[in-house]
Order: sequence, then structure tokens, then C-alpha cells
Amino acid sequence: MNPPNRSDPRDPGSRPGQPPVTRPGTGAPGAQPSFNELSKLIVAEQKQSKAELAKALAGGPRKGKVGAFIAGFLVALNLVFWVVFPPARETQGDHRSSLEVERDLRLVLASAASDVDIWRSLHDGQMPPALADAGISDTTIVYVKVDAVVYELRGTERDVSLSYRSNVSITDFLDGGIPGR
Repeated sequence: MNPPNRSDPRDPGSRPGQPPVTRPGTGAPGAQPSFNELSKLIVAEQKQSKAELAKALAGGPRKGKVGAFIAGFLVALNLVFWVVFPPARETQGDHRSSLEVERDLRLVLASAASDVDIWRSLHDGQMPPALADAGISDTTIVYVKVDAVVYELRGTERDVSLSYRSNVSITDFLDGGIPGR
């Protein structure tokens, strides 16, 4: 005996393990209802749902006014407590994680490197004598000339130290701190 071909389209009622489907308005399994029978069933369902909705609306809100008053009172009470007793906020100290500190330091060094590169492009590739000459006022960045072409910028914040060399592209430097890359 050959197994049945599973790619054959079947009526859902003829699937193994399921009872045969009986169409509304007919007693025969799998028979298609007529258009009139379908429209009568749809109208009957709509009348039933309309009656249920009318019954639900006729009951009216019983405790709706009291519930709304209590909810409004609780919201007003909550606002009063927020004004009288505001939540404590920690406004002192740096709450960033080490990864966030590294990310921010990379951005500062990349910005400074961009300013140095702009200064070099305006001065025929020469190195600026100091960062202040390139328009960088951040005194926490250390500027070191490695040779006539390459410079290095070093920065330290909290427990994170980074350095940027100009022979590395700024985008590669920025991408270097992202985990998973």
C-alpha cells in the first residue's frame, strides 16, 4: 500500500485525526452552503452581537462615577506627594560605566584629531606646535609628535586611558571600542 500523497489539497475535515466538517445549514459533511444560507447565518450573528451590545449598554455604568472619582483623587494625591516629597536624585559623581567612559573618551580624542587634521590641511601638512594652536582648549589631552607626519593624542578619564595615532583612520579608532566588532 502506498502512503497518501501529502501534497494533495484536502478538505480540512478529511485530515486524519479530525472529525469531518459539517457545513452550516446542511446535514452532510463537506457540503457547501448556499449563498442564502450564508447570508442568513451572517445576519443572525450580527443580530446576536447587536443584542449583546445593547444589553451591555443598557446596564449602564454602576460604579463608574465612584471609580473615576477615586482614580482622580489618587492621581491628585500622588502629584501632591511628588511636589511635597520629591524623589531623591543623585546629582553628584559620575555614574557612567567604564564602557561609557571609554566611548566618550574616544569621541573626545577623535574630535581633537579631526581638529588637528583640519589645521594640518590649512598649513600644508605641518604639525601644529601645540593643541591650542589647532583650536583645542581641552587640557586633559596630551599631544605628542611622533615624527614629521605622525602624531599621537592621549587621554585619561577615571580608570580608562586611550591613545590615538594619526596613522590610524578616525573611523577605525572609533570602531575599536565597540564590543563585538
